[in-house]
Amino acid sequence: MSAKMTMLVRRFYEEIVNNPELDKLDEILDPRIIWHDPLLPAGEVRGVENFKNILEMFRSAFPDLHITVKIRLKRANKLLLVLPYGARIEET
Repeated sequence: MSAKMTMLVRRFYEEIVNNPELDKLDEILDPRIIWHDPLLPAGEVRGVENFKNILEMFRSAFPDLHITVKIRLKRANKLLLVLPYGARIEET
């Protein structure tokens, strides 16, 4: 896995998922993206604009979500990620 690909994965989570800067998706994603997710009605979403819509819905449902990227293994063209996540909770 090239350093560039590792950087793109980090950017995706740190700049887009954790901070909703969706305009940066055009820099990071291939316009032909197919995002597979069994929780989606069709099981997948195609294209950057449709993916932006999914992320906007996700961010509105979980506005305080924060995902920490931990890369555990790099092999050829694959990464193994551990993605701990949660929301900030303030004590009263």
